[in-house]
Amino acid sequence: MVKRLKLLSGQRVLEPCAGEGHFIDAILGEAPKVEIEAYEVDDKAVGKLRKKYTDLANVRIIHADSLMALQTSLFASAVSFDRIIANPPYGAWQDYTRRRSLKNLFPGLYVKESYGLFLYHCINLLSKGGRLVFIVPGTYLNLRLHEKLRIHLLRETNVEEVVIFPSRFFTGISFGYADLSIITLNKKHSGNYNDKNTIKIIRNLKSPEILSEFANDRDANQDCEILELSQEEVLRAPAHAFILPDKSGAHHHVVAAKLTIGDIADVVTGFYSGNDRQWLRPAHADVRGAKHYRLIAESLIFPEWSALSNEERLNGLNGTKCFVPIVKGGSIPYAKATEWYVDWSQKAISEYTQPGPNKARFQNTKYYFREGIGLPMVSSTRVTAALLEKRLFDQSIVGIFPHDPELLYYLLGFLNSGICTRLLRIINPSANNSANYVKKIPLILPSPQTVFEVSELVKEIIQECKASVSLPLARQAEVDSIFENLYRIG
Repeated sequence: MVKRLKLLSGQRVLEPCAGEGHFIDAILGEAPKVEIEAYEVDDKAVGKLRKKYTDLANVRIIHADSLMALQTSLFASAVSFDRIIANPPYGAWQDYTRRRSLKNLFPGLYVKESYGLFLYHCINLLSKGGRLVFIVPGTYLNLRLHEKLRIHLLRETNVEEVVIFPSRFFTGISFGYADLSIITLNKKHSGNYNDKNTIKIIRNLKSPEILSEFANDRDANQDCEILELSQEEVLRAPAHAFILPDKSGAHHHVVAAKLTIGDIADVVTGFYSGNDRQWLRPAHADVRGAKHYRLIAESLIFPEWSALSNEERLNGLNGTKCFVPIVKGGSIPYAKATEWYVDWSQKAISEYTQPGPNKARFQNTKYYFREGIGLPMVSSTRVTAALLEKRLFDQSIVGIFPHDPELLYYLLGFLNSGICTRLLRIINPSANNSANYVKKIPLILPSPQTVFEVSELVKEIIQECKASVSLPLARQAEVDSIFENLYRIG
């Protein structure tokens, strides 16, 4: 990262999250005559840093929360830095008071994940022609909540390089929702960004050592993949997302989609009780995650749950038979057995819907107990989807309800196809399958005859899944082949 800074003597360098001083040490080793301003919020760390650099007049250690301090009179609008480098905090909990303060300071930005705030504001603090290198999660490249950050990034700077790699490359750092990335950019000199700028994307690194090889400008390396992306194309892409090229050409469908799942279906998130331990019961002791729950008694299950009246759906059931099936997460394709039941009594509904601090989410109620498709919100490998079969679905599930019921089984087949997973991972490479990403998946509707043939094949797969509790691989291969041909993906 310090190599990427391309330091020159006399330059002003900002380190907004100094930590133990690793960047400061590397900077001084590369260019000992630069001026460094380093911020750190932790008392003990500040003491160690000041002691460590006590004899260096060109290193200034500032004890402050840099996100707050950088917005005060300490940094007038005339203040800027030639170089900025950081490993800002990410994934850490922020209390609600701090979040409110950050929302006021950075309106429209996603304040729950503070690394984006550091990146946004450090771009502002960078002098024209200045250079910035950050190591942050890769979620800013695609996450819907970071759209304003991407617009700022793409309009105010020329992005030179983005290196994407697994978080496991660093001991003690591992999170499943995203890879890490190192971004290198230059602040524009004047006017708009360079619309001819090409962003180098480096990904699929086989080992951490390749990072140090790139520090020596070794571009040709068989142990990784190097792509080029037009910055203008990124700015024009849906939600200004970094849609990375796919060898199969699948990314072209995402960039130029004429029809998406969101065009032909309602895509919504489900219900949450606010306290599952109190309100949910597993069907048997072997259900995953059921250890600390009371088992359901058959005498408590409402038998006509698939034919609830509108009054019962919204206001609950009378009597002791008041539990109804609910679909939770889990990578089960096509047909998912009922493993959980939820209290749907009138008393329970009054608890779910009461105003105040309770965490229940009684949302998207018109989709409760309707026929549709449930897709788990998180999937680490292949996306799976199963029929809801008029059961309730919880917030770990994305509910998909085709406007045309005749498309139900066709859409179910597509969602379980390999090409669907590939398209969704181009839209969002993380394991997150939220409703907003599912809506954007490009959909091809073939002839009515092909829709019918796929639907019949999917119905056969459902029957086999229910009979054997396993996916018929040969039939799944047929589904994959049909959709690969439709999308012309090899």
